[in-house]
Amino acid sequence: MLIGLDSPDSKAGAASLLRGLEAQSTTKAALNKERIRVYLSKSTQGILGDFQAKIEGLDTPMPSAELLSMQLEMLKQVSKAFTLETGPYGDLGDDRQRTRVNEAEGIIAAKATTNEQLLKNILEAATVAAKTAYQRGMTDVLSSHGAQCVTDAVRHQEDKRQAEKAMAEFEAGLGPAKLEDETERYRSHAMEGLRALFQAVSAENDKCIQALAKEIRDTLLIETGHAYRQLRLPLTPKDFKLATVTEYQAKFKAFQTRLKPFITSSIVVKEEAIFVDGLLERESDLRRDNLNEIKRIVRDPLKEVEKEMAFHVGEYWTVWSFKAACRTRARTKIKDQNSLSTEFVAHLEETIELWIETDLRSTRVRIRQPWVTSKLKLDLRTLYELASTLCFDLNWSTNVQYPNARPLTSKMMTITYTVVGTPALIICVALAAVLNKK
Repeated sequence: MLIGLDSPDSKAGAASLLRGLEAQSTTKAALNKERIRVYLSKSTQGILGDFQAKIEGLDTPMPSAELLSMQLEMLKQVSKAFTLETGPYGDLGDDRQRTRVNEAEGIIAAKATTNEQLLKNILEAATVAAKTAYQRGMTDVLSSHGAQCVTDAVRHQEDKRQAEKAMAEFEAGLGPAKLEDETERYRSHAMEGLRALFQAVSAENDKCIQALAKEIRDTLLIETGHAYRQLRLPLTPKDFKLATVTEYQAKFKAFQTRLKPFITSSIVVKEEAIFVDGLLERESDLRRDNLNEIKRIVRDPLKEVEKEMAFHVGEYWTVWSFKAACRTRARTKIKDQNSLSTEFVAHLEETIELWIETDLRSTRVRIRQPWVTSKLKLDLRTLYELASTLCFDLNWSTNVQYPNARPLTSKMMTITYTVVGTPALIICVALAAVLNKK
């Protein structure tokens, strides 16, 4: 049977047979690997399914650290199970083991995300509960006072008490989220929310205080106006001061007494300033009424001066000089006629000013203002005449009706023009325009 083994045909047959056997072996190996893959997929899928069921069966929400600890222990156990199942199968087993461990970690991550969301819901609910408890408590405090306002002391006292209750409500609602990293941030957020609610409550209470202060302020100012109208005018300076000081002190004290519980409130401080302005305004009205009464006493000499100044108004170039002349003439007339008793003399200057501003208003508007007339040509001669007139207006008048005036002689005018020249005349005209506005 060994005859012919070395023949070419025998060798070719042997090689062909060897190739056939090798091909057959490769096919069987590939088939075997596929069978191993299918087997490991099914067997490890069962292990992974049991693991997933256990993970999803964990009772959440629970503290993140506790959940993580449990999941890591379970992952460690399932990794061992995968190793035992896949270990005998070499590289195929190692590949399958890594794949399943990755899938198990994904299941853990999904459970952690769900737990994190549940914990977040708890923190948000605790925050809402704290704000609700605070607002309810502060509302009850305000309602218990009815239409009355709450003092700053009570408001701050209740704020502290209600805030403590609200934060206790927050802590009680934390449950498994108590030790979470995010809990402190939510705690701070809850406290900030309480501060915002306190500001809102304070704003409503401030409206109440402001309405009360305004009502008291207006009532007292009406009473002050009525009290001043009951006075018999005119008043001497002494009587005027006594009446106004007495009224001011009485009403200011009444304002502070009625608002004593809220006297430190910024709202009351502002209203008090407005009230003081109102008292001073009523005093100013009384002063004007008093001066009008004194003006009525001296109406005859003032009427004479008014007629006199109306006749000479064309001689003035500035309101300032016109007023100065009116003051001088009014003082002289009243003194000459002995029209005002000595007890009212202290009010004389104010009375004259009131007379000038009211009774002489229509006369003042007739004062000439040639420098604002567009058709006027200010040549050297015109400037000289304007400056000369201005000098007369500034009480350098030669009118015999003003014995205290200093006459400006032609010699003085000539010297002035020669020394200072045209520029000074222009300045005089400009000055006159400014004075005329006063």
